[in-house]
Amino acid sequence: TKSVMWSAVERFSTIGIQFILNIIIARILSPSDYGIIGMLTIFLSISQCLIDSGFSTALVQSKDRQEKDYGTVFVFNLIISVFVYLILYVSAPAISRFYQQDILVSVLRVVGLNLIISSISNVHRAILIIKIDFKQQSFVSIPSALVSGIVGVIMAHNGFGVWALVGQTITNGFITTLLFWVLSKEKFRIVFDMSSFKRLGGFGVKLMFSGLLNTAYTNLYGLFIGKKYNADDLGYYTRAEQFSIFPANILTDVVTRVAFPILCQNQDNKVELSRVYTSFIRSSCFIMFPLMIGLAVLSTPLVVLLLTEKWISISLLMSILALDCMFAPVTRINLQLLQAVGRSDLFLRLEIIKKSVSIAILLASISYGLVWICIGRLIYSVLALLINMYYTVDIIGKSYLEQIKDWLPNFVVSVIMGALVYFSTYMVTGNMLQIVVGVIVGVLSYFVLSSI
Repeated sequence: TKSVMWSAVERFSTIGIQFILNIIIARILSPSDYGIIGMLTIFLSISQCLIDSGFSTALVQSKDRQEKDYGTVFVFNLIISVFVYLILYVSAPAISRFYQQDILVSVLRVVGLNLIISSISNVHRAILIIKIDFKQQSFVSIPSALVSGIVGVIMAHNGFGVWALVGQTITNGFITTLLFWVLSKEKFRIVFDMSSFKRLGGFGVKLMFSGLLNTAYTNLYGLFIGKKYNADDLGYYTRAEQFSIFPANILTDVVTRVAFPILCQNQDNKVELSRVYTSFIRSSCFIMFPLMIGLAVLSTPLVVLLLTEKWISISLLMSILALDCMFAPVTRINLQLLQAVGRSDLFLRLEIIKKSVSIAILLASISYGLVWICIGRLIYSVLALLINMYYTVDIIGKSYLEQIKDWLPNFVVSVIMGALVYFSTYMVTGNMLQIVVGVIVGVLSYFVLSSI
């Protein structure tokens, strides 16, 4: 409970600060500025996945970790980060020609430095997760988010355009890494041990390939939209995604960052594993479902109020993507369950199956515009949820029906709440008033219906 509380404090504070400052930046910058960064996201995300290679998760999952394990992972992360950055540096002109955007060369070469900076703190972050110490993490992430956000606002206000986003990213990575090293109480020797590398790598490599598949899928949308449409369209899509993912990420991170080490601690106790799994599923869905359905219903007044009329095009996209993110905690906890019991092979198998389905849906929807692309994402999320639940049946002995019963009541209540909120907004005019009335109606009706 203490860990969940500090995890919530850290996530709500950090993302809340980023949310407010990013709104200010978005009101200054143009959609094309966000589109430029969106074009590079797939390359940066895949690079980050290669740098970690599943070793951080392997450290958390391992039952007999030693000091040399920390040093081995640190050395590996640092070496790979430099190697990956050099590849990106050389590839920058080719990526620029692919998108027909000359500015991408310099932007990628600068923002890519964050990969090296961030790799230096990967082990410190893993150690705090092992200890379920999110209090210490809050002392790192909150100042980093605040200072980097202020840097971004100042640069945007002074006409730096897309470089304001680059400056914000680099500053955040630098301060985060610096604070992890300064505040960390856990010291380890920087040494590379081959036996440690092989042991952790056997588990981590499957997670790396799984991560690459998931990262490629997540960022394929930006790649395809950036190539087939234009920077403005990609900017609209990325902002809609960021605003819908914002509340989903807060809750999902709060729950799953605590859930994973606890699931790992109970990996040999099937009864306790099932109890912990069910507890986290029910509690996260109780909050996530009404939150995302409420966001979907109130997207238009929220966008106009926070981002002004120039971003109105993202409201429908945001509504669809909010529903897409609704099952994120259930999906993530199911996957963490596989990692906790050491079944990274099943994790990889699931990712191959799911991503094959996702690519087929993306290819089928890409030619029909941004709305249908987002609908395709929603369809995939539902299918992915059902596929993820397949192996859970054997691991904790809960059937499909029993798993669905864990979240179905909250889902039904949330849908009814969403309908009441939707109709209540027609009773008033003005964006602020619609949001206030919608929130009041939503909160009251949800708790009344939940009590019943």
